[in-house]
Amino acid sequence: MNIYFFIRLTAMSALMLFGFTNVAFSEHEADHRYTLQGYVLDKQKKGIANSSVKVMLEGKFIAQKMTDSQGLYKAKLHLHDPDYGKELEVLTDAGKGKVKITFKPGDRETERLHLINFVDGKLVEGKISNTALPEWIYFLIGAVIVLVIVIVMGSKSIKKKKKKKKKKQKQKKKHK
Repeated sequence: MNIYFFIRLTAMSALMLFGFTNVAFSEHEADHRYTLQGYVLDKQKKGIANSSVKVMLEGKFIAQKMTDSQGLYKAKLHLHDPDYGKELEVLTDAGKGKVKITFKPGDRETERLHLINFVDGKLVEGKISNTALPEWIYFLIGAVIVLVIVIVMGSKSIKKKKKKKKKKQKQKKKHK
């Protein structure tokens, strides 16, 4: 067996393995992709891990995902413009609910993302946080940290200037 034949065979195998797999597993085009994303949370807003999330359209099963350790799931659906306004049924181990498919028909650029959460078994649409503290507290903590850094850096700068000034005054006294 020729070494060049072996190299070409290896290269072609690698191309087939890595090059063509992307074709088989490519995502839908933006105008067909509809992403459901959200959390499945208990009464204390703690994520429920490994909870099944099933999606039905017109009585037909179209997707199933499992939540991660934080209770987050993400399901990419293949929907078209004519599906606009239809009803999706979302079933989880914690509860179920129905939502209308919403997006701007004809828009081929914008990601079609629908945030659907379940808190204590009840469907909640939109962005939520599964943290124990309200989100504004994190902004407040960040602002306090920045303020402390500014104060510390400012006081160090003032001390340096005072030290320089004293040093110059001492040098002037010595020259007199």
